[in-house]
Amino acid sequence: MPTATLDDERGGILNHALAGIKRLLDTGKHTESESVADNRRKFEIDDNHIFRWFDEHFTYHADARLRCADVEVHYDEWCEADKLKPSSRKRLRETLGNYGIKRVRKVVDNEDREWIYQDIAELASAPETGANAERSRD
Repeated sequence: MPTATLDDERGGILNHALAGIKRLLDTGKHTESESVADNRRKFEIDDNHIFRWFDEHFTYHADARLRCADVEVHYDEWCEADKLKPSSRKRLRETLGNYGIKRVRKVVDNEDREWIYQDIAELASAPETGANAERSRD
């Protein structure tokens, strides 16, 4: 099977360069193309096991909330199952924050104020952990 050479790819390279120049002229600044953004995100997920864990087990869901303690236990159990060293709580929280997950302190189930993550929910296939599992068994 022959491999592509630079001459074979010249037209595609030129098209990508022209598209980049058009984005620069339209926005007045350098921006990422969709394919670069997709590839960067795939790299971040592969390089950072917190992103991979989140993508496998959680989804964004308006008005959903999960207790931080339950999410952190879920993360620890996932790391143990995958034989990974868990990141510190601080790094986990920072990474989730960088992922757009809000951590706030609220009254939950008429109890004392607790830290919760807003607007995320476990995927149906994710194992339930901690207090979430206790509530679902009742």
